[in-house]
Amino acid sequence: MTFIGRFLWVVVALIFSAFSGVGVIRAAEIFVSPSGDDSAAGTLQAPFQTITKARNAVRELRQGGNLADHPITIYLRGGVYALQDSLQFTGDDSGTAESPTLIRPYRNETARVIGGHLFEPNAAQLVTGSGFEEFFQPDQVKHIRMLSLAAQSSNELGRIGRLGHSRPVVPAPAEFFFDGVVQQIAKYPNEGMLVMGKILDEGSRPRWGDREGRGGTMAYFDDRHEDWIGLRDVWFQGLFAYGFADDMLLVEEIDPVARSVRFSEPHLYGLSSGKNYNQYVALNIRRELDAPGEYYVDLENRVLFFYPPDDRDVAELAISTLEDPIISIRGASHLKVQELIVEYGRGIGIHVEGGSHVTIAGCTVRNVGTSGIFLGQGARQIQFGMTPESYQGEPVSGRLGSLQKHLYLNPIWNRNAGHNHRIISNDVYHCGVGGIYLSGGDKSSLTPGNAEAVNNRVFDYNRRAKFLWSGINVDGVGHRIAHNEISGSDYQGIYVRGNEHVFEYNFLHDLGKNSDDTSPWYLGRDPSDRGTVIRYNYFKDIGREDRMTMGVYFDDATCDAIVHGNIFYKVASYGTIYSNAGSDLEVTNNIFVEGMGPAFHIKSMWFTWSMGNRDYYFGEKGVYRYRLNQNLDVTQTPYSERYPLLTDFMQPAGEDEFGPLYAGMIPRRNVFSRNFTVDYDEILRLDHSNIEIEMHHNHRLFGDVGFRNFEEQDLRLNDSSMIYELIPGFEEIPFDKIGLFRDEYRTRNQYNGSPWGDSKLTP
Repeated sequence: MTFIGRFLWVVVALIFSAFSGVGVIRAAEIFVSPSGDDSAAGTLQAPFQTITKARNAVRELRQGGNLADHPITIYLRGGVYALQDSLQFTGDDSGTAESPTLIRPYRNETARVIGGHLFEPNAAQLVTGSGFEEFFQPDQVKHIRMLSLAAQSSNELGRIGRLGHSRPVVPAPAEFFFDGVVQQIAKYPNEGMLVMGKILDEGSRPRWGDREGRGGTMAYFDDRHEDWIGLRDVWFQGLFAYGFADDMLLVEEIDPVARSVRFSEPHLYGLSSGKNYNQYVALNIRRELDAPGEYYVDLENRVLFFYPPDDRDVAELAISTLEDPIISIRGASHLKVQELIVEYGRGIGIHVEGGSHVTIAGCTVRNVGTSGIFLGQGARQIQFGMTPESYQGEPVSGRLGSLQKHLYLNPIWNRNAGHNHRIISNDVYHCGVGGIYLSGGDKSSLTPGNAEAVNNRVFDYNRRAKFLWSGINVDGVGHRIAHNEISGSDYQGIYVRGNEHVFEYNFLHDLGKNSDDTSPWYLGRDPSDRGTVIRYNYFKDIGREDRMTMGVYFDDATCDAIVHGNIFYKVASYGTIYSNAGSDLEVTNNIFVEGMGPAFHIKSMWFTWSMGNRDYYFGEKGVYRYRLNQNLDVTQTPYSERYPLLTDFMQPAGEDEFGPLYAGMIPRRNVFSRNFTVDYDEILRLDHSNIEIEMHHNHRLFGDVGFRNFEEQDLRLNDSSMIYELIPGFEEIPFDKIGLFRDEYRTRNQYNGSPWGDSKLTP
């Protein structure tokens, strides 16, 4: 019997409409329930048990018959769908614009798709009387509970791996969750961080060509280190040199006589200390399981120990086990995943590769080991090397890996992310390595990918790796990032590569609080990344005075961007807008309030602080020569037509006592116009006389300039504000449209409102 013949349930599940008295098939519905049966009919009354069975039914229906060209919906009844393997959708599951494939919960029920293991409610046992009491501090034993991991394989549990700046991203080890909240692997100290002591041996410095592989040695101040002597798999995580280069280092030896710690391998830049950000925490130490919300996985005895965060007798206890993406969509088109909760994975939450018009809408993606929603390929390192120059790798699906290094060496790499995908109205949080990664299009031909990330709330997304892994990462060509709220990271909010992206109506706040040389919005080191528009965004509470932080950061000759109609409130110490030698930057019609440094700061880096690095950028083997003349040629189409001002970037422009000069070294054609600052000490800071900037109709003001309610941080201007007289043509900034908005996915209970608490139904 054929599939269609065997499952006459389809007839029951069809929706009919009458046109001129004739019944017309409109759609097919397939039902799944955790209490269903895969041998059932797949109807509302007799649902399947697994989503995979329902997906296979979709494939059969798409391959022929009367239903091939009609909408098909997989309805998930409320409950938990625990996966042993990725839930995979491919081109065989594709719909069309008129007949999409949809996966969603039934009505208002809650469907959770998890890549982990749920323990039975009574599975947790007291440590007292178990024989493990001696592992812990005596006064803490009464609080600690234990769970057997005997049913989990070694592949499911994994191990802690090296992770940090310039290292490949590896899936997380099995992590522990208490009532849906990720717990903290046992650490010291419980609050704050430890200050690095004197560096006794900086170790190898791979970034500067030292490949000896020698781990560094540092002194410690805290006597608690001596409690960890002889323990295996103890890790320190922190900032061991620069304030952007987070790292995790495995402890090789603790010497109580020298009061020092030696690491098993080097930090990228070698160890250094003395800055206020040179701090660390110690992780994965059984005896430090001494605070509510901590846990420790004993792989040798296959037991998980945890300190409950509160006194609840009943709570959901879970670990993440699946290291592949929980949901994988490869080569599919016109497929929509709607309003699911996706969580408890060791890797990516939802992965999309290739295809077109895939929509992820109204989902909650949380508690994953790497990225929440990830578009395109990652990269696998096939030869050891911490620096981009020593890296060799290849594209890979379903992993982040060495993506950042692969892109650094191959900036026109088409990551096969597809086109016209939409990531809309999702909540993405408690992620290990970034929130949403948007990609698509082709940089070499400047073909747009037309992906969108709209109305997403992204926060707490750097549990594991930090620098370069933002709330929203963007590469490729022609994407729109709008109405998102991004917060809760010590590092970046948005990290950008590529061309002609639009960033509008986003609300970025509480970022960059415990790092250095970082910013909530960043683009850098490739002058061919042009055509960026940053408009109508609100940046609030960014950085701190005692760290070098920027607001909008154009690094290393980033060119051709528009910053228009934004508001910056208490943003950055080193430049609310900062440029290292950028050209063709237009900063217009912005409001700057109570910043910690200049509103606009431009450095002519190759004539000041980076004079000794000219050859690295412009030399025969320089980064720019490769990116602008070899990897692609900006003097030829389509770049010469689209960006004629870029064509002379590598043209010789004489020389000085330090060597050859090139046209692109000089910051040119920058504009700062029709902006005003409130309670700023400085509007503009330049570090060299050769910087070209056009300035007009800018004002530095103090006190009340006519905001609607400054005390409540309602920074909309009254109609009678003096600004409209001081700055002819100053455009009203559409504050009411900034931030999240209510739509069919973001209900009233989920809606956070605009930064000013306004109620709005449409953007």
